[in-house]
Amino acid sequence: MHIYLYKFVLDQEAKKIKPGYCHYIHKFVSISKGFSACLFFNNMADTKFFSKNLALLGLLMVAAGASPQLLAQTATEYIVRGQQKMQQRAYTEAIEDFEHALKLNETLEEAHLLKGQSFFYLRSFPEALNAFTQAIQYAPDVSETYYWRSKAQLEAGDYHLALWDAVKATKILSDKPDYYVQSGWVNFCLERYNKAAEDAQTALGYQSSHAEALCLLGRVRLAEGKLTEARQYFAQAVKASPENALVYFHQAEYFIQEKEYNQAIEVLTASIHLLPQQPEAHFKRALLKLSLDNDLEAQKDANRAILHDRRFWKAYALRGIASYNLQEKDRHEYDFRVYLTQAKTAKDFSFLAEQICFLPKMKIIPMLKSSSLVPKPGP
Repeated sequence: MHIYLYKFVLDQEAKKIKPGYCHYIHKFVSISKGFSACLFFNNMADTKFFSKNLALLGLLMVAAGASPQLLAQTATEYIVRGQQKMQQRAYTEAIEDFEHALKLNETLEEAHLLKGQSFFYLRSFPEALNAFTQAIQYAPDVSETYYWRSKAQLEAGDYHLALWDAVKATKILSDKPDYYVQSGWVNFCLERYNKAAEDAQTALGYQSSHAEALCLLGRVRLAEGKLTEARQYFAQAVKASPENALVYFHQAEYFIQEKEYNQAIEVLTASIHLLPQQPEAHFKRALLKLSLDNDLEAQKDANRAILHDRRFWKAYALRGIASYNLQEKDRHEYDFRVYLTQAKTAKDFSFLAEQICFLPKMKIIPMLKSSSLVPKPGP
């Protein structure tokens, strides 16, 4: 059908018949009834609008024949509008604009990258990875795309792939401190603390006040048990970037290790105030509130974590614990079921309890034994 319509336009031009685009629209409607709602306007004389609507219907060849220059301009306009919506944190609407741009020109690397970033902020990591990979397909030498794909791989738990992308980004553009920090966080997750510290120091060599690099060094020193050094790095990070929500999020780890839970809750609250859409911050604050036997507030924070990321399965487990303590049977059974859909085995389920050394075991163990949803260990 597309080829036939394009041939029709070419035939009209070969005959030097130029009755205007209204004539074309009427002909298209008569050929294919499905276009009438979008294209049938008696007073149509706007070439740009005409080509744009054709392209959005998938008739790229016809649209390009109608007005290739205006078609390219329209794709750029969609990208700009999508960026404006990203600034407003309207990521779902931004994705729609980037998809419109890609319908006009699927090779636009920038549109794929921005689409991936929008999915990333929505915590839709598989979709983000797909968009970043498509961007790399059309522009394989853009360092920023590898950096963002590394961030998505890290969130998805694919540490080795995340490290490959981060290192690739540094090879393309070697003086970007953010890339070394990203590589450092991946090494940190892989428990390669010496390498993570090297990455952080390299980033600080390019920007001495890089807050996330300082936080990374703080987390490394915490993992090594060097609490005094860790506290100093976190203090430097706060001083360097007091409006950075992630600085306070990482600083909370220091107070947790020192068992200063109220102080940890205070800095997490500051982090959430600066950036409310942080499921991990709500989750961590819920853990702390559970440790202080504030089950109702813990349940509220777990709710907020789930609100910001419905695939954050550990938050369901945490809400289930709080609901169990509050004797809300229906809710805690539902949350355990959601958790176990992801966790699969009793060993996986107990992992959360093992990691929360400060959570009262007396509350967790009876709950595990009483729940009919916990699967029996395999042979």
